Amino acid sequence: TEIPPGVEVVVVCATGARSSHATDLLSRRGWNVRNLVGGMTAWARLLDTTTHLTPTHTHPAASARKELIPMSTITHADTPASFDTEVLQSTVPVVVDFWAAWCGPCRMVSPELEKLAAAHGDAVKVVKVDVDANGAVAARYGIQGIPTIALFRDGQQVATSVGAKPRAAIESDLGLTVA
Repeated sequence: TEIPPGVEVVVVCATGARSSHATDLLSRRGWNVRNLVGGMTAWARLLDTTTHLTPTHTHPAASARKELIPMSTITHADTPASFDTEVLQSTVPVVVDFWAAWCGPCRMVSPELEKLAAAHGDAVKVVKVDVDANGAVAARYGIQGIPTIALFRDGQQVATSVGAKPRAAIESDLGLTVA
């Protein structure tokens, strides 16, 4: 059976690498996808063997600490129109990942962007732009190498980070701090 677009989907794998890739593919097809950052391996460290995830994705240990285990939503802007809507018209800062499916370093940085999105919550939006599908936007911003991660505020590109880096280095390059 096919899941209709707009339905929320949770994707998991053991380490998070495959689920990040699956999240990218599914969200590009219109589903509201949530990825368990770090995969089941990271979650297993928090869970005991008798605990199950609840429909709200709140881990019991997290409830005791009065916090939620972060889950992120990364959207895609693979047309100039969707880029304008998701990035240029956004009321919050937007971290844009210019990437391609064939790019190994792009796949390496994807889990770091999941962590960044989870750490910043609603304060920052993360949007992926496939340079093969949306070459016009990549050209407009002079993207010559990928992954290129750019920060947009009020519709303007204000900072850039090039290459696969850990979350902290990306945040430093973009001038982002966790509140």
